[in-house]
Amino acid sequence: MKWLKQLKLVSLRARAPWIGVCLALAIGIFWGGGCGSLVLCLTPKTLSELTEESLEGAYVADSIPYLHVLYAREEAFRRDEPAGEVLGLYYAIDFGEGRYMGLCVRRGDMSRAERVMSACQVYRYGELPREKIPVLPVSGTVKAMEGGELDCFMALAGENEALAAAMLPYYVDAGRIGPRTVTAQALLALTALAFLLLALFPAVRALSGAYQRQVVAVLSQSWSRSIAAERAGQFYDRTQPVCGVRMGPEHVFFQQGPKSVLLRPWDVVWAYQDDLPRFHRQVHAVLLRTADGGQYALPMDGERAGQLLEAMSQALPGTAIGYTEETERLYQEDRSALSARWEEIRAAKA
Repeated sequence: MKWLKQLKLVSLRARAPWIGVCLALAIGIFWGGGCGSLVLCLTPKTLSELTEESLEGAYVADSIPYLHVLYAREEAFRRDEPAGEVLGLYYAIDFGEGRYMGLCVRRGDMSRAERVMSACQVYRYGELPREKIPVLPVSGTVKAMEGGELDCFMALAGENEALAAAMLPYYVDAGRIGPRTVTAQALLALTALAFLLLALFPAVRALSGAYQRQVVAVLSQSWSRSIAAERAGQFYDRTQPVCGVRMGPEHVFFQQGPKSVLLRPWDVVWAYQDDLPRFHRQVHAVLLRTADGGQYALPMDGERAGQLLEAMSQALPGTAIGYTEETERLYQEDRSALSARWEEIRAAKA
């Protein structure tokens, strides 16, 4: 079955552009979108497990027991004017051992953080026991502060140099992996996975021989499939294609994209040139109509179509060549009349 293995590679090459594009998109989305950072969600750290050197880029899942102060707000702007919508709140939190860092919360986390902040303020006034302060569960990526955000954070120290030295320029971006939410990052990863599957599916089909099922079905009609396959392989190797179609006394072979098609010459009762609608335009094609009512369209320009039909008139003497209304009527109403010419030729050879 060496010939069938060769056809699998032909099918794989036919699907190679699609596979390449889908693979490129999958890799680009996965690496360009930082989807690899989702792995960090599988092994989150608590702040107590981190050192100052390992802070940046770490994924944290921890409970924050105390919020010191709100030091910045992130607001939405429209046309360079404040839109009155708060997008994020920045709090100073403990990192441990007398050091401090930031915490940014957004959306639903903001209301929970404000309740914790209010409880912390009541505690500072001595009106609430420390154990009554609710903890704030957060998970997110530790990022380095920069720009105005860093200025606001360091302004908390004022002129106190000791306090400034204890303030680390990092913050936990709650609910985020990189620049995106966990959900958005997961959707991006799923998109990359979808493109990967779109690349793998035709590759697996090609290598498994799915595009040669029609060929195998035709070979299986013979009393010995292995002998039929060997003879078909010899025909394939010894016959030069005419406009992509190989023709011989026992076989007609061509590719329709990745799909391999093997017919018996007497299966092809009519061949003619026609125009087919493709993507809002007409394309030339040679249509092969078979005795069982099937149809195969071979797109090609008018010159090549003429060459193929000329070659078919020589190689397939029992096939009606060219379009006429009478042939159309016979094909629709009495295909056996078109097959009769092939039956006469085969009977004469027998």
